[in-house]
Amino acid sequence: MPLNILKDKDGMPRIILTDPNGSSLEVLLYGAQIVSWKNQRKEELLFMSSKGNRKGSNKAKRGGISVWFPMFGDMSSIEEDGLGRKRLWSLDRDPSPLPPSDNHSSVDLILKSSGVYLKTPHLSFEYRLRICVSGGKLIMIPRVRNTDNKAFSFTFVITNYLSVSDISEVRIEGLETLDYFDNLINRSRFTEQADAITFDAEMDRVYLNSPNKIAIIDHEKKRTFVLHKNAMPDAVVWNPWDKKGKAIGDDLGVGDYKVMICVNSAVIETPIVLKPCEEWKGYQQLSTVSSSYCSGQLDPSTQGSPAALSISRLMCILRGLDFKSCIFFIVVIPVTIFCIYLHGQKISYFLRPLWESPPKPFREIPHYYHENVSMETLCRLHGWGIRESPRRVFDAVLFNNEVDMLTIRWKEMQPYVTQYVLLESNSTFTGLIKPFLFARNRENFKFVESRLTYGVVGGRFKRGENPFYEEAYQRVKLDQLLRLAGIEDDDLLIMSDVDEIPSAHTINLLRWCDEIPQIIHLQLRNYLYSFEFFLDNNSWRASVHRYETGKTHYAHYRQADVLLSDAGWHCSFCFRRISELIFKIKAYSHNDRVRFAHYLNPERIQNVICEGADLFDMIPEEYTFKEIIGKLGPIPHSYSAVHLPSYLLNNAEKYKFLLPGNCRRESG
Repeated sequence: MPLNILKDKDGMPRIILTDPNGSSLEVLLYGAQIVSWKNQRKEELLFMSSKGNRKGSNKAKRGGISVWFPMFGDMSSIEEDGLGRKRLWSLDRDPSPLPPSDNHSSVDLILKSSGVYLKTPHLSFEYRLRICVSGGKLIMIPRVRNTDNKAFSFTFVITNYLSVSDISEVRIEGLETLDYFDNLINRSRFTEQADAITFDAEMDRVYLNSPNKIAIIDHEKKRTFVLHKNAMPDAVVWNPWDKKGKAIGDDLGVGDYKVMICVNSAVIETPIVLKPCEEWKGYQQLSTVSSSYCSGQLDPSTQGSPAALSISRLMCILRGLDFKSCIFFIVVIPVTIFCIYLHGQKISYFLRPLWESPPKPFREIPHYYHENVSMETLCRLHGWGIRESPRRVFDAVLFNNEVDMLTIRWKEMQPYVTQYVLLESNSTFTGLIKPFLFARNRENFKFVESRLTYGVVGGRFKRGENPFYEEAYQRVKLDQLLRLAGIEDDDLLIMSDVDEIPSAHTINLLRWCDEIPQIIHLQLRNYLYSFEFFLDNNSWRASVHRYETGKTHYAHYRQADVLLSDAGWHCSFCFRRISELIFKIKAYSHNDRVRFAHYLNPERIQNVICEGADLFDMIPEEYTFKEIIGKLGPIPHSYSAVHLPSYLLNNAEKYKFLLPGNCRRESG
């Protein structure tokens, strides 16, 4: 099928090449210059000067793709500077069998030497050029044959004027660490220091011994030109910038420098030497891919495993970054990830107001009490009646290792509790083996022996299981133990942890008053480590139930909306010995808060206690930023020991570790 040859407005022949995929080329016979390359979306990929040629000039148009052969006069024995650009080429009627051969997608051109062309009249050569568009790729195969009877040398360049969105948004990869000649500084030789070439001024460099693949990345268009070349070891990078662009003037429009970049395949440093009858063949391929492409790392035609390709893409991204971006990715991001790992829990709790709404507020009942006010009056102040006789009271707890707090708890409620019910397991909630500590210390609790129902349960020892499952299992067993203790309907049942201590007068009030709520939560004063560090009044999990057979089940979560104000004390991690506190930390359901081994360091724990800081270095568990910020930092020291459990004050020397001014703990 014949070639599609047209004539432009100057009467010069122009060859149109088309690709079945929709790409196209336009090639001028004058200078064998490619003046248009469009992709399947009909986007122009080459730059052509907005000025074009001056009228009547036979000078080659600035832009597109053209071949300079021979060139750079003082570097070649042929002094004519790029004569191929200034001559009318012919169609090669007898081309070599090079793929592809479709007349619509390729053309073969030839230029033969003549004494008319050269200042060296007796030199003879043939220059053939195949140009084709295939699969969206622009391929050029130049060949130079020595038809003379003596050797000659030459240098060679294919100039590629590529269209870009903005030169300041362009970067070139694949030339880093290479030596180059800087034509702006008398061809001085330097070594490229940048990770990628970017543009903010005029550039005219010859990069030596460059790789066969170079990437020209246009960030704004998200398009990357990929230049593949063989037998042309050097690469020229050129942009005239503003001042030089204006100086060129006659064939480069004002501002044209902003939308063009020249990246050329070249043979410059070491000229090619051809003996008689020898032929040199080069190869250049231009293609476009998405901006994720990286020269030397990922070739669109390369097959590899998904993991290898992913790593290549990652390396590409890193290589394509400037210094500041590299610092960001290499330093800032890892440090950020480390900080998130280190302080992720803090960040999560600080942002809690964004991802969790506060629970429904309790209906808080004012609490009235004075030792000189009658019970009838107190019940009436609360809106309740008074009974003829008090209810029975059952206090039920799961025991771990809180011997001192259990003593203070039971002594506080001793006058009003009918039956103490205690369940102990040989397993902590986290599946650790523990001794039966209550059984070991039972002698210390003779004062409740006649009213004590004590039970033990074997642990399930499912390590790695959510600790709340073991806790729930033990609470079910405590339900069964309560029934063995003889609890009946309308008896009062206190559900709270050992360290959640209802005040004696609260229990007395609830056992005497009639028409109290079926379930009432107790607001306890919240302390940490001792009664020196008052945290807030927000402890509410303790509750008192009017027992109903089949309906009342032992639990430690919110079961009603009614809250009795100022009903006792909650002293968390209030231990005599550091070893006891460490065991408690390992045992309780929230042991996931122990994110680092040094949290269990005894010296650290001692310092944390005396400072009133958080054992787990956590942000306060609140639902508003105001509350969170208000509670940041250590808990202020309190020197008030007013309204504390009476047994504690009556035995102050024995329990001085719980009183203000005594933060030091025993070690063993």
